[in-house]
This record gives sequence, C-alpha cells and structure tokens, in this order.
Amino acid sequence: MPMRKSLAITLTSVVLCAPAVAADMGYLPPPQYAIAQEQPTTIGNGWYLRGDAGWTRETPPVLTADTGLAAALGTKNGWAATIGAGYQFNDYFRTDLTLDYRNTLRANARSAVFDCVTNVVGVSNSSGTPIGINAVTGDCASTQQADFKRSSLLANAYIDLGTWTGLTPYVGAGVGITYGQANGTYNWITGNNGAVYAPDLQYPDGFPPTWVTGAGAPTAAPANFTFGQQNRRIDTKKSQTNFTWALMAGVAYAISPNAKLDFGYRYVNMGTFAPNSPKKDGQIQEFRMGLRYSPD
Repeated sequence: MPMRKSLAITLTSVVLCAPAVAADMGYLPPPQYAIAQEQPTTIGNGWYLRGDAGWTRETPPVLTADTGLAAALGTKNGWAATIGAGYQFNDYFRTDLTLDYRNTLRANARSAVFDCVTNVVGVSNSSGTPIGINAVTGDCASTQQADFKRSSLLANAYIDLGTWTGLTPYVGAGVGITYGQANGTYNWITGNNGAVYAPDLQYPDGFPPTWVTGAGAPTAAPANFTFGQQNRRIDTKKSQTNFTWALMAGVAYAISPNAKLDFGYRYVNMGTFAPNSPKKDGQIQEFRMGLRYSPD
C-alpha cells in the first residue's frame, strides 16, 4: 500500500512539472484554439424594394403622315405601374432597376372635315367643245382606331440631396429599353354619312386630260390624285423595341426606419413607334407615388 501511494505521488509530480520542464528545454505546449461562434448571414443594409403607381400624360402616335389627324389626337391621359429593386450606397447615392407596365393607349381620333374627290366629270365650253376634266369634291374626314401597348425596363441612378425633418429631395436619370406593340387602322370616311370613302374615279371619255374648274378656268390636279377605285385604308400591326431614357425629380418621406413614401415627377422618352407620324410620339410625363422598403 505505501508503494502504491508513493507511485501515485510520483506520477502526479511528473504531470504537473512537465510544462515547466518543457519550457526549460525550449519546447512550448501546443496552442489552444477558441471555437469561433457562427455568425448569421445578412444581405447588407442598403438593399430595398420599390413599387410605384403614376398618372401619365403622353403624346399618342399617328399611323400615317396625316397632320389633320395629328391635331385631332392631341395628348392622352393614362396610368403606369412600376416594380423594382435597388441599393442605397450611402446617404447621397442609390441605384435601382425598374420594370414599368403601362395601360393600353387608345389612340382613336377623327380629323376635321376636308375636301375629297367624289367624281370626275368632263367640262365643255359654251359652244359644247370638250376642254378638260373637273374634280367634283365632297366632305371627308380621316380616322384612326389604334391601340398601343408599352413596357419599359430601366436602370436608374439617383442623387439624394440631404434630409430635413424626414424629407429627402432627389434627382435622377435612367436608361433602358421599351417593348411596344401597335395595332390599328387608318381610313377616310365621307362626311355626310360616315361611310368608308371608296369611289371609283374613272376618266371621262372624249375629254382632253386638262384639269379645269367647273367654269372652264385652268386649275391644278387634286393632290395625290389617282384614277380608279379609291382605298385609303392602312392596317398596322407590329412590335418593336426602342431605346428609352428618363429624367426624374421628387421627394421621399421616411414613415419608419425601413420604409419611405416617394412622390415624384418623371419624363420618359421611349422613341417613336410610328416613323411617319407628323408629331413626336413616345414622350410621357408622369406624376408618381410609391413606397420604398428595406427588408433588413
């Protein structure tokens, strides 16, 4: 029993003295490593989602080079809805990517009444000798019935101009593309009953090819005149993608640490969807209200 007790005391002494002996001999005990705590993954504090709705005022396209119809169309009201996501880099700069959907634009119009040729007759002088031909005119109007659909994808950048009592004014600009579809019909109608203008204008036999008035005075041929069955109908159905740019200005109001109301104005130029139109279509002015929300 005393031998066992002595052996235990000896082993304990060796264990306790081993680190000191190792240090004296130039050896250090192995380092102790702390187990790192697992940290939750975050996506950063700058990301935000946005949604906007806007009232729009825009210039609709004319399917042909008809200036009278362009004057009748004027401008149209509409609406747009926007969704997007962005990143706030600091207190003064942010960017986002937005997708706009616009209501179908009804570009229907009827021009003012103008003279159109309804018949061609021969003209003789007082002695009964044929001297020329004369265009008999009536009242006509041009009409357009067309639908336009447009959706835009824009990359935008904004400069926030500081915050006062929760209000942050900003300016911005964006570039992207617009996909548009045009579907419509252009035609002439007669002014007296609204029937489609389609007379068959035949050359009166036995009269010289000289245009004169009903009284026999020389005159010019009607503009864009052709003999035969008249048909002014033009059907358009096409889709295209245009380069688009935008300018924005507005103010945001913080309603919570994670949410801001956004009130703004935006000018959008989507390019023309009717190359022959006498007016610049594809230009939109928008007054918008939306919400920006930071999810983290």
